[in-house]
Amino acid sequence: MRTLTPIVKKIISRFNEVSGTLIPEDSLKLPLLTHLISTYYRVKYQVPFKQTSLKNIANEYIDLISFIRLALEPFEKFLKKRLPNEEVILVAIYFGATLRRENKIESTVDIVCSSGIGTSKVLYNELQFRYPNVNFSTPMSVFKLKNSNTQNGKLIISTVSLKTEWDVPIIVVAPIPTKSQWKQIEKELIKLKIIKQPSSIITVSNLMDIISEYARISDPSGLEVALSKLISKDKYSTSLPIESEISIKEILSIDNIMITANTLINWEDAVYFAFAPLLKKKIVTKHYVDQIICSTKKYGSYMVIGNEVMLAHAKPTDGVKKVGMSLLVLKKPVSIYDQLTDQEKIVSVIIGLAPVNAVKHVQALSQLVELLQKPNWLKKIKTSSNPETIYENLL
Repeated sequence: MRTLTPIVKKIISRFNEVSGTLIPEDSLKLPLLTHLISTYYRVKYQVPFKQTSLKNIANEYIDLISFIRLALEPFEKFLKKRLPNEEVILVAIYFGATLRRENKIESTVDIVCSSGIGTSKVLYNELQFRYPNVNFSTPMSVFKLKNSNTQNGKLIISTVSLKTEWDVPIIVVAPIPTKSQWKQIEKELIKLKIIKQPSSIITVSNLMDIISEYARISDPSGLEVALSKLISKDKYSTSLPIESEISIKEILSIDNIMITANTLINWEDAVYFAFAPLLKKKIVTKHYVDQIICSTKKYGSYMVIGNEVMLAHAKPTDGVKKVGMSLLVLKKPVSIYDQLTDQEKIVSVIIGLAPVNAVKHVQALSQLVELLQKPNWLKKIKTSSNPETIYENLL
């Protein structure tokens, strides 16, 4: 037990790191230690554990088991043997049960993306602005949703396609939803009785409709953002901890802004190019950029948030050393295949985001999202000839 205790701590720590979850060590240490003692003797004396239901568990929880396999490497090193699949699945059951116990989600609407960090934060801000009285979950990864105990959830809004069957409706939208997607969200919220009919409550949409009937709106996007903030009373920003107060000016310097007219570049090379300043400053590792490429290939172009802008990001545990941001303007746009629409999405601006946790970058990201919704501002960025001009327009 004395020998295995530090190994158990390593296993829990490694699992949290690779899965992006936060299982408290105390909640799992003793049961996992007890289980691994019996595992040790079964493996040492070659006593196989056979149960027919284990194969069904393996098929249903592929992601969980792959994370457990990685987390168990310290134990395998101690055993000097690779664990049989059955033993890995048994350990996965412990972790799965703990995740469901710890991750009790009481929100009415769950917000999901591949990592729970970047694009879903943009969507979360927008949803809170429009529907301040709806109980949205803080953004979560697909893995966390699959291994959570959802209690009050009536709807899932996701920036990536979800292949698993769920008991509640799923709406897949862009991080900055289109007008038709906003209508789809509102229709579903009304249908599920999460909100009342638009005519009986004040929303940004019906305010915009009324104003447009009696006046010409010169900046619709700016007005929509201002009305959203007024209605929501900035509920989201006031709930952030003090450490999150990092502005865009603090993390996006002139030397992190680039322009390229390279006609031979593809979208993968463009992403690496966008992160070149952050790699040079050792803000992120190469593995972090590799994960962005892998996620895009796996889930499609969900990081393209609209207006030909890509918010490139992965999980902090994928290789972020400190918070940072970069910006690349492509004079010759690139295209990324979108699995959801079976079409190519055009990208002319890539924003490289390096988040150290789930909240510290949110203020800078919120400022950036406000700017991205102003067509004139984005046009200036795309037509700029040097980083200095972009920096001036940005701030």
